[in-house]
Amino acid sequence: MAKLSAHGEKLDQLEYAGFRLALMADGKILKNYGDGWKLYKSTKPGVNVREHMAKKRELYNQKMAECPAYASLVKGLAALFPMKSRHMVKVAIEMMPDDPDGVWSSIEDYGMSVGIDEVVELCRNYVAGQKELAAYRERRKK
Repeated sequence: MAKLSAHGEKLDQLEYAGFRLALMADGKILKNYGDGWKLYKSTKPGVNVREHMAKKRELYNQKMAECPAYASLVKGLAALFPMKSRHMVKVAIEMMPDDPDGVWSSIEDYGMSVGIDEVVELCRNYVAGQKELAAYRERRKK
């Protein structure tokens, strides 16, 4: 398990639906699914780390601006669930995006309490967000 402090200054942190990335000054990118930070990637030697991480932030901001339903999903998951539960909730939504009641029941089975209306909204944002992300990826290929 990696420690943030072992990699110097944290330049930025990016939130996703099921995990969080920390962009570090030593060029390391750490990932956390809720079970602690782990080394995910490293920049190549000779790369200006601050410029590279600034570009990652710019791409992240662009993605969130072009995919508002996905951005709402990320914000909703972050607001309703702690990091350690977020990935499990995301998987439940992925498995049953058209069955919010089933997702809600799974969440309740894990001892978390959330309203059905919030789960319905998360499922709607997931379905819409997947379409947005597919279109976003297609535009990026061109």
